[in-house]
Amino acid sequence: MKKLFNFSFLLFTLLVSCEDEKICQTTELIDYREQYIGQWEFIKYWSISHPFEPSSGEVIWNGEVYYGDSDSTLMIPNGPILEGYEQYCSCYEFQVNVFGEINDDSFDAADFNYHFDGYITPDSIYYSAAGGSPFSSNSRTIYGKKIE
Repeated sequence: MKKLFNFSFLLFTLLVSCEDEKICQTTELIDYREQYIGQWEFIKYWSISHPFEPSSGEVIWNGEVYYGDSDSTLMIPNGPILEGYEQYCSCYEFQVNVFGEINDDSFDAADFNYHFDGYITPDSIYYSAAGGSPFSSNSRTIYGKKIE
């Protein structure tokens, strides 16, 4: 039992101390979101159902995925940035777990009252959302592929 304790203590000391730079480099935590950061090409399919003016369409644009304000979120564009407004991002902040699943009941994903589903991988993004009221509703599906 004492040998097990000594081994555990030694292992703990190696993991926590950073006197040896090689040990520190192997024990540093890597942010799993880093693999998603960069330039992406997006395509958005959208529709609005309304008794007087229903409409639908698609938009293709390039945008950037970057870190959100929380340690588990990403900022993902939901449309192109208009000329002259480059400093503003029309983005959703989504909570992403280590498996790339976008949490459907927190941050901006919780704003869609009918449906939300989404995921991200190192080279692709998908999310689909619907919201509105019985009188008028809207839906969007966005696909993305990493270009950088």
